[in-house]
Amino acid sequence: MAKAKFNKEGVAVVSGKDGIIIRKHIAGLEGGRVLDTAAAKDGSNNVLIPAYTLEVVPCGIPVVSKTANGVKNYLALPPKDVTTTEGQTTTTTYKFNLPDGYAYEGIAAATVKAGMPCPVMVAGVVNETVLLAQLAELFPSEMETPTALSLSALKSACPNLILMSDEVNAASSSNCSALRLMLFSSIIVCILGVIKMCN
Repeated sequence: MAKAKFNKEGVAVVSGKDGIIIRKHIAGLEGGRVLDTAAAKDGSNNVLIPAYTLEVVPCGIPVVSKTANGVKNYLALPPKDVTTTEGQTTTTTYKFNLPDGYAYEGIAAATVKAGMPCPVMVAGVVNETVLLAQLAELFPSEMETPTALSLSALKSACPNLILMSDEVNAASSSNCSALRLMLFSSIIVCILGVIKMCN
């Protein structure tokens, strides 16, 4: 399990886009988590997730975990290029590939220094357009254009994270319905908590 590095030298953290990327924060992992920056390897020493080299953990990057010996280790998952060929056409997309044995936890809810506790959002609404643009800026060597970045695996694994584009259209109505249900559930949980405290 990674430990916080509170004596780390000063690093400028620019978080101007955080409030735009996170449209609504409904729930997260209490207290945040320190994300391991070392490379994740398998038993044969093959690199599954490369070492995290950025000085900051950007808001919106997927957070994954692996449990070993009863201890859960959390990591930020950078994008990786995936090339597919059909006939004479070769297509490259950039996905957040999840290695075997790892699970999606959510996304970073704020930009923080690497090695410091990071808030992890597990339920809420995310501006997908701005998120993809920010990740493309931070990982230029991994991707050529934000439109080639795929968050499909994250969406499937974390249904309580609703990723919506800047454009509002009819297709987003189902997302709005899911959001209403999540908000209603949160209100019920809060009410039950108050009732329990009063008793």
